Amino acid sequence: MSDAAPSNLIHLIRLLDGNLSTGEEHTVRSHLAGNAELLGQYRYLAQVVRHPMTAEELMQHTDEVDPSEIADFLEQRMTTSEQAVFEQRCWSSDSLLREVVSNSRADADVSASFGDVPAAAHVQTVVAAVLAHAGSTVEPL
Repeated sequence: MSDAAPSNLIHLIRLLDGNLSTGEEHTVRSHLAGNAELLGQYRYLAQVVRHPMTAEELMQHTDEVDPSEIADFLEQRMTTSEQAVFEQRCWSSDSLLREVVSNSRADADVSASFGDVPAAAHVQTVVAAVLAHAGSTVEPL
């Protein structure tokens, strides 16, 4: 685990998607009201997410997307300095920004589907049920 707290980008995505607690939302909105740069980033994020990229634009940016790096960012496994560099790259690339939002939304969907059950435990339960139905067993992880 890193020493990094959730980045501004993570908070802005969560605010845009309505995935903040009431207290967190109040705090983020207070920061937006007092910081013109952050407010500009939020507006830009909302604009980018609303307008899908064309196929040409997607092909121009395919080399900028590293799924493991996006996962490390969203799961806060980066140091504060790594996080800042990655976030700056996101603000410079609409395709990377969209990919981060997409992954964040997918993570939120998984959390909503499984509740507090870790995804690996849920997958193991599903696999065990399928194998039991087929007459086999699965060992716990």
